[in-house]
Amino acid sequence: MSGAERREVEQAAAGLAGLYTEPVLDQAAALLADLYAAGDRHGVAPSEWGGVTHLPQACVMVAHPRYRDTAPQTGEQAAALLDELAAALTARGVPATRDGLQVTLARDCAAGLSITIVHRSGWALISGAAHSGPVITIYATHDADGAAAVADAVIAVARGQRLDPLSRR
Repeated sequence: MSGAERREVEQAAAGLAGLYTEPVLDQAAALLADLYAAGDRHGVAPSEWGGVTHLPQACVMVAHPRYRDTAPQTGEQAAALLDELAAALTARGVPATRDGLQVTLARDCAAGLSITIVHRSGWALISGAAHSGPVITIYATHDADGAAAVADAVIAVARGQRLDPLSRR
């Protein structure tokens, strides 16, 4: 996989609803590289796919649904995972606390951003206190690695290093 596939996938994800974590983008970029290679074996150049479908966007959309299958099924499971997230954020220098089923980032780091786990659905980014603002799905696994990936993605949004998916609504 070259950097070109990764850039194409990142651009495609920026136009979709949701916040896509690095593992999802990596998986989509690898799929895109494989599809381009398969096309190449049949004489189809990457530029030719654009007339039929937006292949980078399709790769992102194919990569993310499987992450919902791992969503916690109980409040206790969700709370434990949110504790992992709060610890991951704090370890990265962004103080965060869990209150019920919501992790709120310190105001001086990311005013108004919180993360929750929607029952049987998955990670979500929230703008505003007490679930009053827009809710955006975050695509990541529901384990310690996923919590770390969510922490990285949310920090990148808070620091302006990634497009804020809440600003696209």
